[in-house]
Amino acid sequence: MSTTYVLSPPAGFSSSQLLLDDNFTTATLDTSYWNPWMGDQTYGRWSDQGKLPSPYSGMNESSSTYQVMYNDPYPYGLSTDTTGNHLVGGSGNLGLIATPSSNYSDLGYSWASSAVSSNKAYLPATGGYAQWEAKMPDSQYGAWAGLWLLSSNGPEMDVQESGYYSGSANVNNVLASHWWGTGGSQIIQNTGTDLSAAYHTYGVEYVPGKSWTVFLDGKEMAQWTTGVPTNAAYELVMDLEMAGPNASGWHTVANTATHPGPFELDVSDVQVYSLSSAPTSAPSSAPATNPPAVTESLVSNTGASASNAITSKAALTGSGNAGAVVTITEGTVTLGTTTANSSGVWTFTPALADGTHTLVASETNSSGQTGSATLNFTLDTTPPTLAEDGPASLAGGGTITITSSQLRATDNLSSDAQETYTIVKNPAAGFLTLAGVATTTFTQADLDNNRVSYHEVTTGASSDSFAFTVSDAAGNSSGAQQFNISVNPTASLPPATSNRDLNGDGMADLVFQNSNTNQLYLWEMKGPATIGGGPLGTPAAGWNVVGVDDFNGDGKADLLFQNSSTNQVYLWEMNGTSTLAADAIGSPAAGWKADGTGDFNGDGKADIVFQNSNTNQVYVWEMNGLAMAGQGAVAIAATGSQVKTTGDFNDDGKSDIVFQNSNTGDVSIWEMNGTSMTSVGDLGSPGAGWAVVTTGQFTGDNRTQIVMQNTNTSQVALWETNGSTATTFDDIGLPGAGWNVKEAADVTGHGTSDLVLQNQNTGQVMLWNMAGTQLASSQIIGSPDVAWKLPTLS
Repeated sequence: MSTTYVLSPPAGFSSSQLLLDDNFTTATLDTSYWNPWMGDQTYGRWSDQGKLPSPYSGMNESSSTYQVMYNDPYPYGLSTDTTGNHLVGGSGNLGLIATPSSNYSDLGYSWASSAVSSNKAYLPATGGYAQWEAKMPDSQYGAWAGLWLLSSNGPEMDVQESGYYSGSANVNNVLASHWWGTGGSQIIQNTGTDLSAAYHTYGVEYVPGKSWTVFLDGKEMAQWTTGVPTNAAYELVMDLEMAGPNASGWHTVANTATHPGPFELDVSDVQVYSLSSAPTSAPSSAPATNPPAVTESLVSNTGASASNAITSKAALTGSGNAGAVVTITEGTVTLGTTTANSSGVWTFTPALADGTHTLVASETNSSGQTGSATLNFTLDTTPPTLAEDGPASLAGGGTITITSSQLRATDNLSSDAQETYTIVKNPAAGFLTLAGVATTTFTQADLDNNRVSYHEVTTGASSDSFAFTVSDAAGNSSGAQQFNISVNPTASLPPATSNRDLNGDGMADLVFQNSNTNQLYLWEMKGPATIGGGPLGTPAAGWNVVGVDDFNGDGKADLLFQNSSTNQVYLWEMNGTSTLAADAIGSPAAGWKADGTGDFNGDGKADIVFQNSNTNQVYVWEMNGLAMAGQGAVAIAATGSQVKTTGDFNDDGKSDIVFQNSNTGDVSIWEMNGTSMTSVGDLGSPGAGWAVVTTGQFTGDNRTQIVMQNTNTSQVALWETNGSTATTFDDIGLPGAGWNVKEAADVTGHGTSDLVLQNQNTGQVMLWNMAGTQLASSQIIGSPDVAWKLPTLS
């Protein structure tokens, strides 16, 4: 121990109150005052904030965290390393150097720690001030240091835990202090100063029963006034922990030649002052003069919320003094007693009726002082019962609202909003929605407010049902129940609206083209499930898929290509993943682009619409498989008007053409009969950012709706029309950044269109299962590499 002071007394203290001073000028650590702790145990985690160099960053630990070493010096008494091989002293400071751990070597990098604690001088139970002059390690690459106060009869006080992250601050600028007592908290502050670049003074003042105050270089930084012990002495701990590579500057043994290194905790002086001039002995396990500390809680809060204090089980647990008798009372009635075990933990199960309860757990110590804890909770052991349970009826392909007169549960304590229905077996011929979105759970309050609907989507079904349970706020369940639905199949479903079905199973399939290799790949779909498919071939460079439609009338979609260099048009007739026939159809002159496909003459076979980018002329090729059956110029579109998509808007069995003006945003429809335009309708402008993407038949009335997406917000909407007259503009949903609508097609086989989207940043594919103009459900159906693109199909 040194008698040469490095630090001056803090404000309000004098040298006469000094209990401990060590500036580490002796050749070895004074073990009469300090214990070195070099064990090999595991404790705690901290985040490296992504700063560790490769390959040590993100080694399969959640949130880029690294488990580290820390040996609690008091009171557990773990094994020590008395050789001091990882301590550097004798040069006016103490350097703590991390000791490599034997644990976790299979992860390919090291953990290490070392700690020093006081074993003679303590921050006294009568109050005082401890201060360290220390230089923190570089925390940007995995080092972490702590200056702590530990007690046998009071919560922990952390003066500084280096390396915590605070917003955009350099981690070396952060002061992190933490009071673990009642009402305590962790306070993380950006000091604006690199604490690893120089020595700074860290101080804490302890006023028993009143306050803990943390200082940095004499400036008050944090204070707690709640839960401060009235009689607790504290030992001093200095700790260093590391995770990462054996990088330059991280010593594994003492090295005075390179001391101090960037990954050492260096302490030049430690002082302890007493609030009085009388020295204080070590922390004592003598009985406290305070009343016993008693806690009380539910063993299991079975309710839907962990904080609702509603349970179906009355078992209690808590803590008190080891071996103490704990008495449980409700009002003036004693419910029973129990004895705390050797760890101070007690349990007790009272006999209680359903309802609200206030129970007090109390313990009296040998000094006659009583401590107690109060617990308020509601006990509910009775499950809900069904007052109404169907049946319901509807026409095939229809939708019905399930009302509280058809389905109602009652409970002795829970409200309608707390009675929760959970679907345990979905309906086979349809699906349930809550406020228009597919669901497997709803409440009695939702039924009361007519928010639950059933949608029937299977051709020929005569009945359906779903199974469910009802639970209350305490978690009591009714057990499985069944709701029956009668379906009148006389109302047939509308026909399927997609010609993008390559295998003829009535459900649209998805064709991808690789932007790097030009390879084609098919997903054969059944709703959200991929049931088959495979590679289709690799067209030569420049050939791009511009259409997926049925050109030969066999009920299976074919693939239409156009070469971006030569303008040539080519067709593959398909049967699933097999190409039945393929040939060039023609070579339009420069400027002509195939902008859409549709059956313009009503012969059941897809035709092709072209537009000339130079003249705005619109032209149609009428197709019969690989052969062109007819052709003709339609008209010249207005300046800025571009072909966007096709669809049957007047229910005449023939496709019409949709235009959008790139200058004004106006949308118009040309109603078609073969190569002739029969009428033109102007729908107007949908507003800023709204772009026509494709069309589909969502409403089941054989009329086409236009799918719009906003290029600014990614919002998706449907524009309904009556012929070429606009009617309603339906908001569908917001898929989020990067998501683009690629096609509208019947992927689920329910007879109306769904929407397929792809994320341009990740390549993920998402299915929006539509119920009319409402989104019934949404799910990711695959995650191909970002190079695999779904063409935007009109």
